[in-house]
Amino acid sequence: MKLLTAAVLLVAWWLPSASGQTSAGQVTILPADVTVIEGNDAEFTCSPLFNIALPVLQIRPDGVSAFQNIELSDPRVSFEDSGNGRTYTYSDLQLDEDGTQFTCLVGGITAPTPVTITVIRCAGMLGGIGCDASGQSCTYTASYAVQQDDSITFTVSATTTGWVALGVSDDQLMPDTDVVLGASDGTNTLIEDRFATQRAEPPVDASQDITSASASHVNGVTTISFNRPRDSGDSNDISLDVCRFFLFAFNGPINFATGSAGYHGLGTMFRAPSAERICIPTSAQCFAGAGTGGMGGDPHYSVLLPSGQLLCFSVQGETGFSFNLISNKLMHMNALFVQDAVRDEVTWIGELGIVVRNTPYKKFKHTKLRFVVEEKKIYIGEEVALQVQKIDKLTFSNGKLMINESSRTKGEKSPEVYVNLQDVGLSFKVRFTKSKHLDLSWERVAKQPADSHGMIGQFFRNGIEIDELRKLLLLPTMDPVPVMRKPVWHFMERETPEDQFCWAAMNPGYQGKRLIEGHYLDYLVTDILSGNFKFKAKDRKL
Repeated sequence: MKLLTAAVLLVAWWLPSASGQTSAGQVTILPADVTVIEGNDAEFTCSPLFNIALPVLQIRPDGVSAFQNIELSDPRVSFEDSGNGRTYTYSDLQLDEDGTQFTCLVGGITAPTPVTITVIRCAGMLGGIGCDASGQSCTYTASYAVQQDDSITFTVSATTTGWVALGVSDDQLMPDTDVVLGASDGTNTLIEDRFATQRAEPPVDASQDITSASASHVNGVTTISFNRPRDSGDSNDISLDVCRFFLFAFNGPINFATGSAGYHGLGTMFRAPSAERICIPTSAQCFAGAGTGGMGGDPHYSVLLPSGQLLCFSVQGETGFSFNLISNKLMHMNALFVQDAVRDEVTWIGELGIVVRNTPYKKFKHTKLRFVVEEKKIYIGEEVALQVQKIDKLTFSNGKLMINESSRTKGEKSPEVYVNLQDVGLSFKVRFTKSKHLDLSWERVAKQPADSHGMIGQFFRNGIEIDELRKLLLLPTMDPVPVMRKPVWHFMERETPEDQFCWAAMNPGYQGKRLIEGHYLDYLVTDILSGNFKFKAKDRKL
């Protein structure tokens, strides 16, 4: 079964017998089953280090009969020795390694019960049509992202002037398929929840159970995006509680006046099912231990700790310099601090820079993003620039990244965009404020790698709690402050309940002292897209 991931610590220990030899019961590795979000690492600690033999990490891929030694020269393996033994880190577990087993070998004795790895993908590709040999360039792509409320956001793009559609089915055939079909010609748009009972145009479902729906047509590519519950309770909506087939189709003509959708055409050029059932993981699997919060104002930060308590603090940075916010093996995010036009002591965030990294195990280029408030533009690489204006439809998707305009409160003058970094498990809103600075709020933070750092990223990694913060800050008490009553938190107003309290550490000139690791200048980077700062991982290539 392929499940569509936060570092996991697995401990294997060995104790010498009176004779100095091992016995089968003295080499163990725990726990027996481990779930890892795709792209994250697993750690295995084998002991003892100083006895008859060094422990050896072994692997058995799913479907292979025998364990094989993992050589220390393997680029995905690193280790660290301590008094507790040797800790191995196996990096960047991928979906096709679901079912892989690991064990430890010490002095000729293997742990009797190996660890079985389950790899889950909380966001990514469902499939495509007309893809090249690398699988990166397709005429049709469909992707998904699990949301924190356990709903799923789907994005479908195709090179067509007709409609595009995504179906959910219990087989690979069109009858009895739950369908969402949409189209756009740049002026007119249509997106509907339908249900196919036969091999004919699916009728519109009486209950429209999709939300946040949008459709656009840009440079010959039609893109639809929508959100649906895992189980709507509608008999014409197929639940995603279990693994299902997905059906891909596009290219039929569309009549915007009547809503009629024509036939897509013969052959497999315009239609295809997924090769196997796809399992969409739950929010509980994707978000356990996740952090959330935001950044805004001049500038202030909020992070939701694992305990559910909201921590608020300030770092004013330095005018004209960029600082790292989040950094891990998957990506890094930096912010450029700019001067307030009136108050000399106030800085704002004028630009965001994001790099989603390539790895030797993923064949795609680094994705580079820049959000520039002065220009009201989003730059994707060196070629694509999206103009952020007060418009209803702004959409970009390439299977790794999705950007569209967020729904806003009626009358809101500051445009917002929703960004989903699908391979990273991170989505957020960016607001281009009328006072010419950027605000940021997390929509979704899946389990992040164990090496996460940065002014904000370190709180995604650490299980730090309020009692520990009191000690760090050397404060006898930290009085909760109502977030909603402080104008500086306006970037959270619609997402934060009125009774949400924030543990505040925001005295003037505070600069995160004794709360963030080191000094705020330790997070300084040379430019908006640089990943090099004091706390970057030593073995990470940036």
